Amino acid sequence: MCSAADGGWIAAAGRGIAILDDGVRWLARVVPESMRMNDGVADGSGRFWAGAMAWDARPDHLHSISAS
Repeated sequence: MCSAADGGWIAAAGRGIAILDDGVRWLARVVPESMRMNDGVADGSGRFWAGAMAWDARPDHLHSISAS
């Protein structure tokens, strides 16, 4: 989870990436129901990177969202 430029927080949660402020605004639903988002971090260029994994803990995907 990282602070978002327009307020609130950006988080990898459930099956996607969302802005958490007064509610939840989904930016992307990026993984199938058999998987879940694991963790996320912002890099020096402002991109949010998040990992995904299967429910049985196998690592699987890396996702990025950029404001541009």
